[in-house]
Amino acid sequence: MKKGFSWIVAASVFAVALAGAAWAEKARSKVKGHPEMCPITIEGAVVQVSNVEKGVKILVTAQDPATIKKIQEAAAGMAQKQDIYVCPMGEYRGPKTKDGRCPKCGMNLQKL
Repeated sequence: MKKGFSWIVAASVFAVALAGAAWAEKARSKVKGHPEMCPITIEGAVVQVSNVEKGVKILVTAQDPATIKKIQEAAAGMAQKQDIYVCPMGEYRGPKTKDGRCPKCGMNLQKL
């Protein structure tokens, strides 16, 4: 393999890693409602995004075993068939509350 080609490959991998980190931060900042439903929002989670043939692959991991357990629990919660409700004002997204109203503004939640 030529030196120039390997440098381009390394630069491309680095660019994908940076883009993945930026995407994860942006996604973390937009999660409303119950952020524990999304594994990427857990403090200490490390997110790696890589391109694959049919889209992207997102790997969420951590160094700390306790954080890994939280990530696994959040992923398991996402995998369950659970109805998601949203606030018409965009203040909440998550499971239905006890009274069926947005905890922030009090509007009736709508099922997605």
